[in-house]
Amino acid sequence: MRRDRMQPRNKSKGSVRIEERAGRRIVVKDYGGVHNPLVRFYGWLTLRNEARAYRLLAGVPGIPVCHGMTEAGCLELDFVDGRHLGLFKRRSVPEAVFEKLEHILRSMHARGVANMDLHRSNVLVSDDGDVHVIDFAHAVIARSPQHPGIIARLAMQLDRYAFDRMKARFSGFEKPVPAGAFGILYRCMKSLKRAVRLIKRGA
Repeated sequence: MRRDRMQPRNKSKGSVRIEERAGRRIVVKDYGGVHNPLVRFYGWLTLRNEARAYRLLAGVPGIPVCHGMTEAGCLELDFVDGRHLGLFKRRSVPEAVFEKLEHILRSMHARGVANMDLHRSNVLVSDDGDVHVIDFAHAVIARSPQHPGIIARLAMQLDRYAFDRMKARFSGFEKPVPAGAFGILYRCMKSLKRAVRLIKRGA
Protein backbone atom coordinates (compact mmCIF):
# COMPACT_ATOMS: atom_id res chain seq x y z
CA MET A 1 0.00 0.00 0.00
CA ARG A 2 1.58 3.24 -1.15
CA ARG A 3 1.59 6.25 1.19
CA ASP A 4 2.42 9.88 0.46
CA ARG A 5 2.62 12.28 3.39
CA MET A 6 2.19 16.04 3.21
CA GLN A 7 3.88 18.14 5.87
CA PRO A 8 1.58 20.26 8.08
CA ARG A 9 1.93 24.04 7.76
CA ASN A 10 2.55 24.48 11.50
CA LYS A 11 2.49 22.66 14.83
CA SER A 12 -1.25 23.16 15.23
CA LYS A 13 -1.99 21.10 12.12
CA GLY A 14 -2.36 17.36 11.98
CA SER A 15 -0.87 15.20 9.26
CA VAL A 16 -2.44 14.59 5.88
CA ARG A 17 -1.36 11.54 3.94
CA ILE A 18 -2.52 9.88 0.75
CA GLU A 19 -2.84 6.11 0.71
CA GLU A 20 -3.42 3.99 -2.35
CA ARG A 21 -5.83 1.12 -1.76
CA ALA A 22 -6.96 -1.23 -4.49
CA GLY A 23 -6.25 1.38 -7.14
CA ARG A 24 -8.01 4.19 -5.22
CA ARG A 25 -6.33 7.13 -3.56
CA ILE A 26 -7.58 7.93 -0.06
CA VAL A 27 -6.80 11.08 1.93
CA VAL A 28 -6.23 10.40 5.63
CA LYS A 29 -6.31 13.30 8.08
CA ASP A 30 -4.80 12.51 11.46
CA TYR A 31 -3.92 14.41 14.65
CA GLY A 32 -2.52 11.36 16.45
CA GLY A 33 1.08 12.48 15.97
CA VAL A 34 0.58 15.96 17.47
CA HIS A 35 2.45 16.19 20.77
CA ASN A 36 0.44 19.00 22.39
CA PRO A 37 -2.59 17.30 24.05
CA LEU A 38 -4.80 20.40 23.75
CA VAL A 39 -4.07 20.75 20.04
CA ARG A 40 -4.58 17.02 19.59
CA PHE A 41 -7.98 17.20 21.31
CA TYR A 42 -8.91 20.27 19.26
CA GLY A 43 -7.96 18.39 16.11
CA TRP A 44 -10.05 15.38 17.10
CA LEU A 45 -13.07 17.66 17.59
CA THR A 46 -12.59 19.31 14.20
CA LEU A 47 -12.27 15.94 12.47
CA ARG A 48 -15.51 14.75 14.04
CA ASN A 49 -17.21 17.98 12.97
CA GLU A 50 -15.82 17.57 9.46
CA ALA A 51 -17.02 13.96 9.27
CA ARG A 52 -20.52 15.06 10.26
CA ALA A 53 -20.54 17.80 7.61
CA TYR A 54 -19.43 15.37 4.90
CA ARG A 55 -22.08 12.90 6.02
CA LEU A 56 -24.81 15.53 5.63
CA LEU A 57 -23.44 16.52 2.22
CA ALA A 58 -23.18 12.97 0.87
CA GLY A 59 -24.20 12.86 -2.77
CA VAL A 60 -23.81 16.57 -3.43
CA PRO A 61 -21.84 17.04 -6.68
CA GLY A 62 -18.55 18.78 -5.93
CA ILE A 63 -18.20 17.37 -2.39
CA PRO A 64 -15.64 14.55 -1.96
CA VAL A 65 -16.85 11.15 -0.84
CA CYS A 66 -16.07 10.71 2.86
CA HIS A 67 -15.55 7.31 4.47
CA GLY A 68 -15.93 8.57 8.02
CA MET A 69 -13.76 8.24 11.11
CA THR A 70 -11.55 5.23 11.77
CA GLU A 71 -11.15 3.56 15.18
CA ALA A 72 -7.80 5.34 15.46
CA GLY A 73 -9.52 8.73 15.14
CA CYS A 74 -8.50 9.49 11.56
CA LEU A 75 -10.78 10.95 8.90
CA GLU A 76 -10.75 9.29 5.48
CA LEU A 77 -12.10 10.61 2.19
CA ASP A 78 -11.55 10.16 -1.53
CA PHE A 79 -8.65 12.03 -3.07
CA VAL A 80 -9.62 14.82 -5.49
CA ASP A 81 -7.20 15.36 -8.34
CA GLY A 82 -7.18 19.07 -9.03
CA ARG A 83 -5.42 22.40 -8.52
CA HIS A 84 -6.60 24.85 -5.90
CA LEU A 85 -7.62 28.32 -7.01
CA GLY A 86 -4.55 29.87 -5.41
CA LEU A 87 -2.45 28.36 -8.23
CA PHE A 88 -4.42 30.17 -10.93
CA LYS A 89 -3.54 33.60 -12.26
CA ARG A 90 -6.07 36.42 -12.22
CA ARG A 91 -8.48 36.46 -15.15
CA SER A 92 -7.47 32.87 -15.97
CA VAL A 93 -10.40 31.10 -14.28
CA PRO A 94 -13.36 30.36 -16.58
CA GLU A 95 -16.74 31.76 -15.60
CA ALA A 96 -18.08 28.18 -15.55
CA VAL A 97 -15.89 27.46 -12.51
CA PHE A 98 -17.69 30.09 -10.45
CA GLU A 99 -21.07 28.97 -11.74
CA LYS A 100 -20.32 25.45 -10.50
CA LEU A 101 -18.93 26.75 -7.20
CA GLU A 102 -22.03 28.84 -6.63
CA HIS A 103 -24.22 25.78 -7.27
CA ILE A 104 -22.18 23.77 -4.75
CA LEU A 105 -22.63 26.49 -2.11
CA ARG A 106 -26.38 26.58 -2.68
CA SER A 107 -26.57 22.79 -2.33
CA MET A 108 -24.49 22.91 0.88
CA HIS A 109 -26.65 25.60 2.43
CA ALA A 110 -29.83 23.80 1.41
CA ARG A 111 -28.62 20.91 3.58
CA GLY A 112 -27.83 23.22 6.47
CA VAL A 113 -24.03 23.22 6.16
CA ALA A 114 -21.80 26.30 5.91
CA ASN A 115 -18.08 25.81 5.24
CA MET A 116 -17.03 28.88 7.29
CA ASP A 117 -13.47 28.74 5.89
CA LEU A 118 -14.00 29.10 2.17
CA HIS A 119 -10.87 30.36 0.45
CA ARG A 120 -8.74 29.67 -2.60
CA SER A 121 -6.95 26.65 -1.11
CA ASN A 122 -10.24 24.92 -0.35
CA VAL A 123 -11.58 25.09 -3.90
CA LEU A 124 -10.14 22.52 -6.31
CA VAL A 125 -10.49 22.61 -10.10
CA SER A 126 -9.71 19.53 -12.19
CA ASP A 127 -8.25 19.56 -15.69
CA ASP A 128 -11.76 18.78 -16.97
CA GLY A 129 -13.20 21.82 -15.20
CA ASP A 130 -14.86 19.94 -12.35
CA VAL A 131 -15.03 21.93 -9.11
CA HIS A 132 -14.79 20.55 -5.56
CA VAL A 133 -15.00 22.18 -2.14
CA ILE A 134 -12.88 20.56 0.58
CA ASP A 135 -12.00 21.04 4.27
CA PHE A 136 -15.07 21.32 6.50
CA ALA A 137 -13.16 21.26 9.79
CA HIS A 138 -14.79 24.51 10.95
CA ALA A 139 -18.16 23.97 9.32
CA VAL A 140 -21.26 25.34 11.01
CA ILE A 141 -24.14 22.90 10.88
CA ALA A 142 -27.71 24.09 11.31
CA ARG A 143 -30.08 22.21 13.57
CA SER A 144 -32.61 22.25 10.76
CA PRO A 145 -31.97 23.16 7.09
CA GLN A 146 -35.45 24.69 6.93
CA HIS A 147 -34.85 26.82 10.04
CA PRO A 148 -31.05 27.29 10.26
CA GLY A 149 -31.04 29.93 12.99
CA ILE A 150 -29.06 33.14 13.20
CA ILE A 151 -25.58 31.58 13.63
CA ALA A 152 -25.93 29.25 10.65
CA ARG A 153 -27.45 32.02 8.54
CA LEU A 154 -24.51 34.30 9.30
CA ALA A 155 -22.09 31.47 8.50
CA MET A 156 -23.80 30.95 5.15
CA GLN A 157 -23.60 34.68 4.52
CA LEU A 158 -19.87 34.46 5.23
CA ASP A 159 -19.57 31.68 2.63
CA ARG A 160 -21.34 33.85 0.11
CA TYR A 161 -19.13 36.82 0.86
CA ALA A 162 -16.01 34.66 0.47
CA PHE A 163 -17.36 33.48 -2.87
CA ASP A 164 -17.97 37.07 -4.02
CA ARG A 165 -14.42 38.03 -3.01
CA MET A 166 -12.88 35.14 -4.92
CA LYS A 167 -14.97 35.80 -8.01
CA ALA A 168 -14.07 39.50 -7.94
CA ARG A 169 -10.38 38.68 -7.54
CA PHE A 170 -10.22 36.39 -10.56
CA SER A 171 -12.55 38.49 -12.69
CA GLY A 172 -10.64 41.71 -12.15
CA PHE A 173 -13.48 43.42 -10.31
CA GLU A 174 -13.21 45.44 -7.11
CA LYS A 175 -13.58 43.27 -4.03
CA PRO A 176 -16.86 43.76 -2.16
CA VAL A 177 -16.74 45.44 1.24
CA PRO A 178 -18.88 43.90 4.00
CA ALA A 179 -21.34 46.41 5.42
CA GLY A 180 -23.81 46.74 8.25
CA ALA A 181 -24.08 44.19 11.04
CA PHE A 182 -22.46 41.53 8.88
CA GLY A 183 -19.50 43.82 8.24
CA ILE A 184 -18.96 44.32 11.97
CA LEU A 185 -19.19 40.58 12.58
CA TYR A 186 -16.83 39.86 9.70
CA ARG A 187 -14.15 42.21 11.05
CA CYS A 188 -14.51 40.76 14.55
CA MET A 189 -14.10 37.25 13.18
CA LYS A 190 -11.00 38.28 11.24
CA SER A 191 -9.46 39.68 14.43
CA LEU A 192 -10.40 36.54 16.35
CA LYS A 193 -8.92 34.34 13.65
CA ARG A 194 -5.63 36.24 13.79
CA ALA A 195 -5.56 35.86 17.58
CA VAL A 196 -6.22 32.11 17.37
CA ARG A 197 -3.48 31.77 14.75
CA LEU A 198 -0.99 33.47 17.07
CA ILE A 199 -2.00 31.20 19.95
CA LYS A 200 -1.57 28.10 17.76
CA ARG A 201 1.89 29.19 16.68
CA GLY A 202 2.95 29.41 20.30
CA ALA A 203 1.37 26.04 21.20
